[in-house]
Amino acid sequence: MSTRSLLAIFTDITVDLSGLVRLVVSIFRLEMRDAVVSARNSILILVAGCAFCVGGGLTLICALVLMGVALGMSPWAAALAVGALMLIGGAVALEVSLGSLRRVHSEFPQTRGVLSESVEWLKTIRR
Repeated sequence: MSTRSLLAIFTDITVDLSGLVRLVVSIFRLEMRDAVVSARNSILILVAGCAFCVGGGLTLICALVLMGVALGMSPWAAALAVGALMLIGGAVALEVSLGSLRRVHSEFPQTRGVLSESVEWLKTIRR
């Protein structure tokens, strides 16, 4: 039978627990980094979509309104029709990018699994 002191046992448990906490934190950091990268990419696409909507709208609005006027529309009706079409295009781009943001994985299943295992392990120590 081993005659290890109580202090040595508590020291070993403390070392094991601190190692376990470090591992759980590192897993969490990895999962968080993956989630941030996914969110960042979606936000970049969102910004690019908005920039394309604004840039394309500003570039084409004048030409489309003038084309409507050339086809016999009154200037206000041509501007209204072109503005509505630009609004629909921008809304589609925003909806697509927001949909991709909703799919960003933020549940951290590996961290949750490790924490569950750690709790079970701690329960076995208490018995």
